[in-house]
Amino acid sequence: MDKKTGSHQITQKVLEMVAIHYQTTPEVLKSAEGDTNARKVVMYTLKEELGFSARGAREAVNKKYDNDAYLAVKKIKALLKTDSSLATMIEDIKTEVLMLSAMPGKPTPVPVQSNSARQTMLVSTKPLPTGSQPEATSGNTAQVIGSVQKAVTNVFLGADLLQSRDPAAEVMLAKDAVVFLVWDDFPRITQAEILSAFHLDQDGLYRAVGRISVTLKEDGSELKKKLRAVRASYFVP
Repeated sequence: MDKKTGSHQITQKVLEMVAIHYQTTPEVLKSAEGDTNARKVVMYTLKEELGFSARGAREAVNKKYDNDAYLAVKKIKALLKTDSSLATMIEDIKTEVLMLSAMPGKPTPVPVQSNSARQTMLVSTKPLPTGSQPEATSGNTAQVIGSVQKAVTNVFLGADLLQSRDPAAEVMLAKDAVVFLVWDDFPRITQAEILSAFHLDQDGLYRAVGRISVTLKEDGSELKKKLRAVRASYFVP
């Protein structure tokens, strides 16, 4: 999508998701009657999380002055220190929006409907080595997933886990990595099998894949290194 159209669609997506959370509508959020905190969340998300200018952020909710956006950022940053649900909501919005921007030609992100569509949704992480194929030794889905889980556990959840600043976040990242790798590397495993194996609905699958994709965009070097080490366990020359 072109820059202008993309910015409009991103703004609209943020408005829609914030409106759902605050049980209102995008139109109300853009008016003076809109919930004050919700409008601040929109401006914060656009400016701080998605790289919009102060003008772009405040125009999303029809504010007149750039200072409105700066004050919104300050307010939401303070709230995020104690409000974990707000942080989760903003992260979910960011994930969905970045997935939207990663899918040229699609006005809104949609759940994957077939294995053939997988690669078009994702940020490229690592091409297969020449002559290599994902190794599913017995062709058994459970064994393949078990192999990926074991490899991810060894790489992501080593002895240093308890020294981590946020062990829970590390565990969540590892779980997402398992889902992502099975989905991305083993096209023979159907989406239905993945949903069943991980007890996910389509939304859950989409969010797990999205979180890894977003992290790769933001801090790709460390995560790519870990994924490369995991893949070395089940890719054969």
